[in-house]
Amino acid sequence: MERAKYASQPISMCRFTTDPVVETVSGRQHAIVLTPDPGNGQYPANQYTIRGCNFGSVQGKVQIYGSFINNPTPVQLGIDSWDDNQILVTFNPKFQNEYDLNSKLTLAVVRTDGHDAKMPGVSLYATRVSRSLARIPQSLVKVPTTHFDVNAYVSPVTGPALKEWSLTPPSQPTSAVFWLYDSIWSSNVGDGYPPNRLSFSDSIDFSQLRPGFTLDPNLQAIVGKYYPDLSGNGVDGGSCKYMDVVVGANMQGSNLLVGVQPAECDNSGKFIYAYYGLQLSVTGPKGDLLDPWPGNLQ
Repeated sequence: MERAKYASQPISMCRFTTDPVVETVSGRQHAIVLTPDPGNGQYPANQYTIRGCNFGSVQGKVQIYGSFINNPTPVQLGIDSWDDNQILVTFNPKFQNEYDLNSKLTLAVVRTDGHDAKMPGVSLYATRVSRSLARIPQSLVKVPTTHFDVNAYVSPVTGPALKEWSLTPPSQPTSAVFWLYDSIWSSNVGDGYPPNRLSFSDSIDFSQLRPGFTLDPNLQAIVGKYYPDLSGNGVDGGSCKYMDVVVGANMQGSNLLVGVQPAECDNSGKFIYAYYGLQLSVTGPKGDLLDPWPGNLQ
């Protein structure tokens, strides 16, 4: 017996029915991912070719059903061309305010007589954009365990929240601010300051970001340095050994480590202070109704 030279092809359902049948979406039978993002390639990434049969010669509808949170279901796809065995559709590039949906959508081709063909298990990959991170939940922030007279963390950064600590607003949008102040022991040795400049560290756990959101790497080390209105915190004049507040940040795994060297001053007693902020952004699904953090994080 002669060996078959070609693998047998699956039998098409088009041979057995007059109802519409979807066989492939842009050449794929499984693991189909739809996105509204046209991308930057030669061909729009949000345009799809649906092949099958019995779609009819008159244009019907192509739509996707899913557990959308900010858009009505089904979502209609734009029809670019339609014939009995092939449809060209485009996912509206303005579609937004939905998180990624993994294998939770159903694609449906609806003929004008109401008969349809459905393909379940389709995924949504939302358009990505970068945005400023408006808040960082306090439960994910670890500040120094050393006792300070004041060791405040503020996020989101709002006027009333800053006023509570008598702090002036930062000069630019900020994801979070830290304010520490402490009276320190004065030594009779030398100038009375600690022998080495003091330093402390904070850490922020970004592993709790929603799936699909990532901290922008180009901003991890961009840390704002802010100085408070010291007169509003009971600091009136005096001299400082270190007047600057030095801040640096770097990622270690999913944690952003923030190191700070506070100002060290003397005003009838030694004290330290540091008022600094983090300006961070994340990239993730597009839409101002979406929160990069799960709603139960505070």
